[in-house]
Amino acid sequence: MNVARYYYNRGAYVAAASRAQASIVNTPQTASNEEALDLLMKSYEKLGLQQLSDDARTVLAKSFPDSRYVNPAPPKPWWKFW
Repeated sequence: MNVARYYYNRGAYVAAASRAQASIVNTPQTASNEEALDLLMKSYEKLGLQQLSDDARTVLAKSFPDSRYVNPAPPKPWWKFW
C-alpha cells in the first residue's frame, strides 16, 4: 500500500490502481484492504472510469460498513483547536 499511495500522490493513477488491486488480490482479509479499496476508488475517479469507481465504492461499503472512507467524519471548524 505504501507504493500504491506513492504512485497516487505522484499522479500515476494507473500504477496506483494496479498496486491497490494487487494488494487486495494477494493479501485477502487484511486490514489494508479497506485503504486499498479507497485508493482504487479514487484512482478510478481520477482516470474518469466512473463505473469502476462506483463498483469499488460498493465493495468498500459492503465489506467495511463502518469505514471512515465510506462515512467520513464531518470536518471540524477551523476555529476549534480543542
